[in-house]
Amino acid sequence: MKYLFFDTECCDGVHLCEFGYVVTDESFNVTEKDVFLIAPEKPFTLSHPAVRNELKLYFSESRYASSPAFPARYSRIKKLLTDDGCLIVGHSAANDANFIRTACERYGLVNIDFTFADTQKLYAEISESGETPSLENTATLLGLELSERLHKSDDDALLTMRVMQALCKKSECTPEKLLQKYPAARGISRDGCVWYEGGSFPDLLARLSRDPQSVGATRRMKCVSKYAALTCINPDAAPSPLKGRSLCAGKFFERNRTAEALNLIKLLADLGCKYADGAAVADFYADTDELTGEGKNDKRDPRLGSARRNFRENGKPQIISPQKLFDILGTSERTLAEMPIPQMTIDEWTAGEKRLRSEKHDEPGAIRQRVPQTRLAHNGDSASTSIGELLRGYGVASDDYPNGEDK
Repeated sequence: MKYLFFDTECCDGVHLCEFGYVVTDESFNVTEKDVFLIAPEKPFTLSHPAVRNELKLYFSESRYASSPAFPARYSRIKKLLTDDGCLIVGHSAANDANFIRTACERYGLVNIDFTFADTQKLYAEISESGETPSLENTATLLGLELSERLHKSDDDALLTMRVMQALCKKSECTPEKLLQKYPAARGISRDGCVWYEGGSFPDLLARLSRDPQSVGATRRMKCVSKYAALTCINPDAAPSPLKGRSLCAGKFFERNRTAEALNLIKLLADLGCKYADGAAVADFYADTDELTGEGKNDKRDPRLGSARRNFRENGKPQIISPQKLFDILGTSERTLAEMPIPQMTIDEWTAGEKRLRSEKHDEPGAIRQRVPQTRLAHNGDSASTSIGELLRGYGVASDDYPNGEDK
């Protein structure tokens, strides 16, 4: 087994300008060391007002600019990272893998799929500190001398090798044994997604299914937002007041009844309705305070105030009660609560992430995908545009409340 240690540098924190590596045998004897300079074809913006010390790369900007662009380096980098006889190792390597992914997508190249070990993760596990220090700080904590040429990627790859060597010595085992003991330090770059063992979005859904409270409140809410973004809207849904529209519920509902929020997103998508991130961009707002019990202690959901303000100013979102929402969905609070948390395969997740990236406006060659506009009323030849009319058209009462609320 050979070991390949690698590192990258970027011109702006996103776009590659350097790829360096070191290859060793099982005893950490260096057999190969090299660096590829890459023309980033983007401006160098390495300083930031909030950063005290400006990041300085080893080579000059003119050297990078006169180097080949990423496509000319692609085949060599891919061969190195996909060598079946090598264990690939980096420090905070998910960042490097994402830089490579970004470069592949930018130039229309097939993503380089590979697995890697991360010395930053290994240090956090072995030290039992939970800390994830930078490469330089990790080396210092392990008592290693630093090279004067930091941010030269082949030298940083060499320092990563020395960190791994020190971790192996401290643990009295090989890199392979370390990864068996600490599998969370193994990373995967596949189909344009980068994650650590047990840390993918499908893994998070499975964990929520086992024990929702084992996931922190902030992460639960982020999970709701991510699931909403990844869930595809059914373009062939039967006509309903929700088809082609968007709806959001309260933050407290997402935080405290996460399983139901995830299932609500799935039910809405099946009806051709998108779950929105906030009341300001939604057609409907479901006042879920009565489901979470927040309204009883005068602590109303912050999104409710936003929904009211936006309705007064823009005529939407229409605020509807949970019961009215359940009537439209053809379900009940109890049924929603008893539904298992929806799951997702790795393939479904990576395909969804790829779709989301393609929809970004600033991505070269991106194809913006839109949900087709759907005719929402079927009373004669004229389409209703009022949300209240839509509700009434499908037999759901909607009185004219001053705040757009339907209780």
